[in-house]
Amino acid sequence: MKEKEKSTKRQSKKLSKIGKKYSKKSLSGILNEEHELNQETEYQISSLNDPIALKTIIDFTQDLTDKKYILLNLIEVFKEKYVGEPIKFVGYVNYISEGYPVTLSLSRSIHRFTAHSLSFEDLDGTAIKVIPIINDFHKEELKKISSGIYKITFYGTVVSIDQPLRKGYEFLLSKIDEALPASELLKIDDRKKQKYDAILEKAQNGEINLRDFIKEIIVKNIGIKGLDSAEELSTALDFTILQSFSQGKSIDGRYSNKLHSLVIGPPAIGKKLITQTALALNTFNFEVPPTAAKVTAAGLIGNVIRKSGGITTKPGILSNASNGVVCIQDYHELAKKKNSNFSDILSKVMEDGEVIDSTSSRTVLPALTSIHLDTNRLSQVNGTEDTSIHNDLKIPINIISRFDFIIDIPYDIQRQISIALDMMHGNKLLGNREDENVILDWVIELRYLVEKTKEKFNRIELNEDVTAYLKMKLEKFLEGNSKYLNIMKTFGSMLTRIQISLEKILKAMATSEMSNTVKEEHVDEAFEFLRHKLEFLQKLDPLEIPNNLGTHISEPKRREEIILKMISQKSKIKAEEMLKGINNEMKKEYNIKTIQRDLKQLKQKNKIKMIKKGVWTNAE
Repeated sequence: MKEKEKSTKRQSKKLSKIGKKYSKKSLSGILNEEHELNQETEYQISSLNDPIALKTIIDFTQDLTDKKYILLNLIEVFKEKYVGEPIKFVGYVNYISEGYPVTLSLSRSIHRFTAHSLSFEDLDGTAIKVIPIINDFHKEELKKISSGIYKITFYGTVVSIDQPLRKGYEFLLSKIDEALPASELLKIDDRKKQKYDAILEKAQNGEINLRDFIKEIIVKNIGIKGLDSAEELSTALDFTILQSFSQGKSIDGRYSNKLHSLVIGPPAIGKKLITQTALALNTFNFEVPPTAAKVTAAGLIGNVIRKSGGITTKPGILSNASNGVVCIQDYHELAKKKNSNFSDILSKVMEDGEVIDSTSSRTVLPALTSIHLDTNRLSQVNGTEDTSIHNDLKIPINIISRFDFIIDIPYDIQRQISIALDMMHGNKLLGNREDENVILDWVIELRYLVEKTKEKFNRIELNEDVTAYLKMKLEKFLEGNSKYLNIMKTFGSMLTRIQISLEKILKAMATSEMSNTVKEEHVDEAFEFLRHKLEFLQKLDPLEIPNNLGTHISEPKRREEIILKMISQKSKIKAEEMLKGINNEMKKEYNIKTIQRDLKQLKQKNKIKMIKKGVWTNAE
């Protein structure tokens, strides 16, 4: 403490000496004589006569190498404690002016530069004015920040300015970089990181299953009981955990890899648990209640306003939660808002992972955001008789088709009583980002495990074997429903999206198992999740769902299926031709003896017969 007082006295004496010179010469000029400043710093101090602010800027810009920047939220920096300290924060460019000319007298000659005024905003919506910058020093960065609303990491320091017409804290920018990994934003100390990294190492070594580990922590900390008797909720919980591992876009950029879920059920059935889980697992999250005033096009999307003089940007809920989740209650309440284009906005996010600004600029904004929708049937809320599914949910079919997981929890009074009394303790885990200061340690732990895994395993491949197996299972399901395909108005339009859903689920599974490669067993599990969506679609179209939809199909069984398909397509076929077709479809290199064994097995089952040596046909 005494050392700090001595330092303050020394600083006061120095500033006092500067102050005596101040009447004879400009303060910035005096300080400039003692330091070699670049043109940008010259410009930044040229309009200042606050000695402390001047010294802060000059001292900070003298050596920008090897600075250790502290990660903060902007709400923390408006105090003297952080003045002159290297800080960083993640956020957006709130405002950037058009370039304007500034003139400086340097080395007895006049120079003119292009400058910009800016303000930045962090992820919590706190804004800070930026000390103007010179274009030539930030050309590449300015290209990035003028192209739309993107999460960016800003590096610099806070400058305290006390002048008659300029009082407050401003940000001195040193550099701009891409957004920090979400795991860093959690601000976890080294001791806890070591603990969490040890868990991830165990998961990667196969000692624990990461999704099961996460589920145990959620069940324990939320205080869930009786989950064994609530099968649908347990499955929804499993999918919500998997959903948190989805990320990015498809390799070709055609669609968002983020998973979307729809949970339907009567009040007091435990749907809120799933929403709480989604919020707990995702670093970037937002919960939208049906009555929220923010639920307007601008509130959801944000906007980019381009006017003469500059660009003002404001991120919306969906962009702010990019790489996370937005949880929505009661779709019908939001969709009926006046002048709502809620369905169009949601459709674009779910399919493409982006939104389009509604202003005249039509700027495309990133929104790689999972959508979790928790809704009641109107008939259950209003106590009316069941109507058609469309009238009962008020969700358009183009939105329904984009959900990767749909589960419809039936009305069950005994289970509702059981859940109300035994399952939920009414704990509120967390709300929106403004409640981040009260996030529990176990929530931080789970977020770190999820985010760190996603950062390491972010390019997932479906090899030829897995793709062939996926295709075969899907074809087998479609063959079982061939008699309905011509009359399926809803399901027919969903086939492409069902295939995309399966691929998205598979990628999230591989990530959650800390692998860059999808396995065949993932395909079987993905079909089990798909079963719940298909069961919901049965209410809209005739549809047969085999009991073994998620059962693994062995290689011999798959070869038999291909043989039967090939024989059904031709009246007769040679074994050699079948070998070629099987190798091509299964992406394997079987020999003729393997196929002959398969043919013998099928003959014993009376499914095929040999009409002459090496030539086969149907037994019928």
